Amino acid sequence: MKQSKKGISLILVLALLLCLAACTGRSNPTGTENPGSNTNSGAVEGSDPASPTSGGNTGGENIVFWDMYWGNTQYESLVRSLVEQYNAEHDGPDVVVEMRPWATYYQDYLTAVMSGNAPDVACGQGDNSVLYGRMGELVDLSSIVEEWKANGFYDTFPKGSIELHNIDGKQYGIPWIMDLRLFFYNIEMFDEAGVEIPARGYFTFAELYDACEKLANAGFVPMAMPGLDFMNQQAINYLLVAGDGDYGCDENYQAAVNSPRNLEIYHWIDDMVDHQYIAPESVGFTADQQIAMFASDECAIIISNMERIIDPELYGTKYGILTAPVWNENDPSRNIAYINPMVVFSQTEYPEECKQFVKWWVENNGILFSEGEANFSPSREINNTTEMMENARNKMILENVFDNVS
Repeated sequence: MKQSKKGISLILVLALLLCLAACTGRSNPTGTENPGSNTNSGAVEGSDPASPTSGGNTGGENIVFWDMYWGNTQYESLVRSLVEQYNAEHDGPDVVVEMRPWATYYQDYLTAVMSGNAPDVACGQGDNSVLYGRMGELVDLSSIVEEWKANGFYDTFPKGSIELHNIDGKQYGIPWIMDLRLFFYNIEMFDEAGVEIPARGYFTFAELYDACEKLANAGFVPMAMPGLDFMNQQAINYLLVAGDGDYGCDENYQAAVNSPRNLEIYHWIDDMVDHQYIAPESVGFTADQQIAMFASDECAIIISNMERIIDPELYGTKYGILTAPVWNENDPSRNIAYINPMVVFSQTEYPEECKQFVKWWVENNGILFSEGEANFSPSREINNTTEMMENARNKMILENVFDNVS
C-alpha cells in the first residue's frame, strides 16, 4: 500500500488553485511576497516607502515612478542614483521615484488606479500589462518597440518576450527585468552518488527520477520543494513548462489543469513524494527555508530563483545550474522566466515624457543587475558586461540557461 499523500495533496492543491488564478490574470491575490522574485517583501532598512494610501499621479509637475524592492540591499540607492542621472540629462518634468512594498502590492496599485491616483510610470508583476491594459488604463508604448526594431536593440531580447506584453496590437508593457527559475544542484553530491549529467546537458524526467534514486541510495536527500508560499506555484509551473504541459491553461486560456500531459507530470511528482525523493518536511517550507536547506547541503536539488545567500564563486565547483528537464529526450529544454514590464498609466499628464523615461531606463539600467543583483535584463546587450560575467553564477546562467526560456 502506498504511503499517505498528504504532502503531495497540499502541493498540488496549492498549485492547481494558483494555476487557475493565473488563467484569469489574477494570481497571488494577497500580494504577501514578490511572486516573481525571492526578494525583500517589505522596505529595505532605512528607506521610507510611500504609504499604501499615498497617491501617485496627483497632477503635479513631476513624473511619479513606482518601483518595487528587487535585488539586494543596494537596489534602492542604485535606483535613486539612476533617476538623478536621468533628471540631470533631460529637460521637462523630473522623475520622482517611490519604492513600494510587495506586501500590499495588489491593493496599492488597484486602489491608486481606481481612485484616479495612479503613478505615471510603474514596475511590478508581469501581469500589469494584461490587467491594466485590458482595463484601458495604460498608454500604448509601441513607438519604443519600433525605435528598437530600427536600431537593432529589439533583437537583443529573447524571442516573444516583448510581444508577451502586446495586447490586440498595442504594446502595454516594455520588458525590463527577466526573473528566471532555475535547476540548482550540488555537484559534490552528484559526484559521490555517481550521477552523471547526460551528454545533451539536461535530464529527461525519467532520468531525473533515476538520478534522485541514486542520490537517495547514497544517503542524500535528493530534492526539496516548498509548499507554503509563491515558490510552490512557480516550481509546479517550472515542471509543467519543462514537461511540455499546459501550464494550467490551454491555448484558449481555459483551465486545463487535468490535461493528459499535466496529469503525467503530477503523477511524476506523486512518485517523487511517495519515495521521499522530495523531502517530506519541505511541504511546510517557505522559499527561503528551501534555499537554506540547499545552502546547508541538506538536499541535492532545488528549483528556485537566484539564491543570494550562496557565494557565487562556488558555482562550477560545488554548485551547478542545469537547464530544465524534458519529458522526451528529443525535446528542447525550456526554462520558465518571469519577464516583468514597465507600464505607463493613461492617467498621466506626460505620456510622451513617460515613454522617453521608460526607453532610457531599459537601455541604461545595467547597474541594477550587476551591482543590485536584480536578476537579469531581458536584453542580452545589457547583461553582457564585464561586471556581470565576473560573477560565476551569472556567467553560468547566461552561458547555459538564458537563451532557453519560455
